[in-house]
Amino acid sequence: ADGSVGERIKQFYATIAKGGVGLIIVEESCCEYPLGASNIPHLRLDDDQYLGGLSELADAIHQHDCHAFVQITHAGPAHKSVDGQQPVAPSTVDPPPEPGMELARELTTEEVREKIELYAQAAIRVKKAGFDGCEIHLAHYAMGNSFLSRIQNKRTDEYGCESLENRARFGCEILRRTRELVG
Repeated sequence: ADGSVGERIKQFYATIAKGGVGLIIVEESCCEYPLGASNIPHLRLDDDQYLGGLSELADAIHQHDCHAFVQITHAGPAHKSVDGQQPVAPSTVDPPPEPGMELARELTTEEVREKIELYAQAAIRVKKAGFDGCEIHLAHYAMGNSFLSRIQNKRTDEYGCESLENRARFGCEILRRTRELVG
């Protein structure tokens, strides 16, 4: 429940790996907690204190000759404010684009850059923990997809809806910064 790796999740992924698959992607691990979690709990990638458990998870998968990636995500507007924090998004869209979603607060340009760094720092932790790679989650109603969407992205800065290049900038900058850090 606290976002750390427990025995149950290690056994779950080890069982899948033992079945003979070539790659497991540990899903929906958040780069900012609790704001980046769409529902609680998620595995946490936002602090080095979780590296030990993440390493154990990577080892549990690798024991069965299986590659292991981690999906790095930030819920963005899909965050449920069970923790009292308002969801954040590229833009405030009223009404929210999906039934049941809460009204998200628009990120400042500086906050957008901070989110990019959070993804990249999470990727470093994935590497330090011994995983073979990561998947940057930019789909569904999470943060990354919200930047790509003309419906959810009404920004007027360099991350804005004006062009596909601007809407894709968030994801591209995550990938560039991640590559800088992980080599």
